[in-house]
Amino acid sequence: MSIQTTQNSFRMEVLDVFRFGEGRTVFVGPVEGEQHIGPCDCALVVDGAARQEFRLEGEMITDTKHPKGYRSISTLTAIDLDTSELKGHRCVVRLLSAS
Repeated sequence: MSIQTTQNSFRMEVLDVFRFGEGRTVFVGPVEGEQHIGPCDCALVVDGAARQEFRLEGEMITDTKHPKGYRSISTLTAIDLDTSELKGHRCVVRLLSAS
């Protein structure tokens, strides 16, 4: 089994966010860059200002593709972002460093 990791820069415009009972937060949106996103350190940027740094667990691969090509990435870090903020603000997840 090989583990894929993020080697280059990526950027996701967050269009939706979900929280699951076990503490996982999932971001959904279009991704610029990487073919596959593995574990890495990221920043949440809201309206151009860095809000929070966190550890990304990686990309969630599903059996079906989103009709608009959106992808999903997840973290176990508590994220300070409410779904209502997505409507009036530009929210982006970007790579800080790959590991």
